Amino acid sequence: MTDEDLDEFTDAVSYGDELTFIYNGQKFVLRGYKQNGKARLYLDRLDPPAEDYILVLAGTAHEFPVRDFLEAQIWDGRTFMEAHEEMEWLDE
Repeated sequence: MTDEDLDEFTDAVSYGDELTFIYNGQKFVLRGYKQNGKARLYLDRLDPPAEDYILVLAGTAHEFPVRDFLEAQIWDGRTFMEAHEEMEWLDE
């Protein structure tokens, strides 16, 4: 993901947009929902399919937990910011 894509991607995360991307040959989707008075982010692996969500994060009533997502060390022990150059955003 280029730096320009990264800025657009992280901006979209803050709005809870559905974002699909590939990392290490695997396809992921990040979705934002407002549930039970909180803005939540759900990270799922589509290909190969995961049995459960990879990550579920709860923010406040008005803000999605963008920082928590960016700092989660789930990309081979690295954060999103450390691994983003190896990702391809599928702007669907």
